[in-house]
Amino acid sequence: MPKVFPNPQLMQQIASLMPHYCDKCGHKHLKGDLEVVNVDIEKIVCKLECTNCKNIYVFQVNSPVDGVLNTKKSSIKSDMNTDELKKFSEVEEIISEEILEVYMTLEEVETIEDFILLFEER
Repeated sequence: MPKVFPNPQLMQQIASLMPHYCDKCGHKHLKGDLEVVNVDIEKIVCKLECTNCKNIYVFQVNSPVDGVLNTKKSSIKSDMNTDELKKFSEVEEIISEEILEVYMTLEEVETIEDFILLFEER
């Protein structure tokens, strides 16, 4: 399903909701620092990187049910670029059983050859 990026009017509203100054260094953010990472029916995920200290904010703009936009912001430390964020924002949720399975499988790995064999078997 092709993604439809927000129209200019919605982007203007999103830009007004973004933080105006960096929480870490106080540097002023510009609208051009804002990047859309992912768009779906329920939300728009945006990335904002401070051009001064490189602090990265990822925030989610929830789709307006009653015409009112709201956001949830998180500051992260990451060296991921926007393309990588886009790639991983579209993966399905990882369930606890999958994590447990990987953990239990890795407990049996003692050498690099054991590790390589895990990928050859699949």
